[in-house]
Amino acid sequence: MQIDDNRLTEIMRGFDKKKALVIGDLCLDEYIYGTANSLSPEAPIPRVVIDSRKYVPGAAGNVACSLSALGAQTTAFGILGSDEYGMILLRELKKRGISAPEILDSSRHTPTYSRVVVGNSTRRQQLVRFDLENNREISEDTITKILGYIEENKKDFDAVIFADYDEIGNGLARPSLISRLAEISDFYGNVLVGISRKRINQLRNFSLLIANEREARQATGLELRTEPIQKIGEMLARHTGTNIVITRGEEGLSVFDKNIDDVYDIPSFARSVIDVTGAGDSLTATMALSLASGSSLSEAAYLGSYAAAVAVGKEGTATVTREEIARAINEKYGK
Repeated sequence: MQIDDNRLTEIMRGFDKKKALVIGDLCLDEYIYGTANSLSPEAPIPRVVIDSRKYVPGAAGNVACSLSALGAQTTAFGILGSDEYGMILLRELKKRGISAPEILDSSRHTPTYSRVVVGNSTRRQQLVRFDLENNREISEDTITKILGYIEENKKDFDAVIFADYDEIGNGLARPSLISRLAEISDFYGNVLVGISRKRINQLRNFSLLIANEREARQATGLELRTEPIQKIGEMLARHTGTNIVITRGEEGLSVFDKNIDDVYDIPSFARSVIDVTGAGDSLTATMALSLASGSSLSEAAYLGSYAAAVAVGKEGTATVTREEIARAINEKYGK
């Protein structure tokens, strides 16, 4: 498949004119850095002296950060607990130029994932991670508030990403919310992209669904590696009525275009892999903005693959910029 590099660069020029909305499961990633040179006097465990803390928006929040880094005017919309972590998350989103209308639920925590990391900048080791999650469902009243926000602002966005990061069934992936998002986007011609860790097959009639290979196999029930990826993607596309992109690590992307009943692969352009964290979010944000800027599905997938190649070359949860993607294209990453 021939793709014009100049055309890819031209598509990205329109990103800063786009308004993007992320609806999904917001969380806060906390990194606690310190040194551990002795054992605790209370138990045979390391004694960590804290040097610093870093907070980063995670899950749907990182998708929003990826959109903002690409130049889009970005809004992140989700549910926060009325707690200290919720306020920190709002602050971190706004620091990155992201609008974050608040829906606070006093019965819930702001999901927070804290890592204790010891060592210095050249050699760090994660010692322990502790997670703060919710064990109760979102109330119907809160879902009604979210639907009200969508109705009120349905004409304001060029691209909408529904980001379901919930692992235990207590997140925003509700049939009423999903179906209304699809109806509104279809009526107004907005780009609607969906990602989901465990419920990708429940997102129907979107513009595009993006899943990694494990998620796609679980969604179709064809988890044996002997089942060809083409069969997985075609089943998912038929079931959801949606274009499908399956990310496959070093094997690149498999793209299933429902409009022309076509399947094709796009290579990975990664030069080196330092950390895959956040690469999927960078790919998702880049593809959503590309489609909103008038690209074809194949052009969007190429740009998304370049964005992922840049992201995996960075340490930690990373975002990428248009300039970095353009540099990767010009330097012919992976070619």
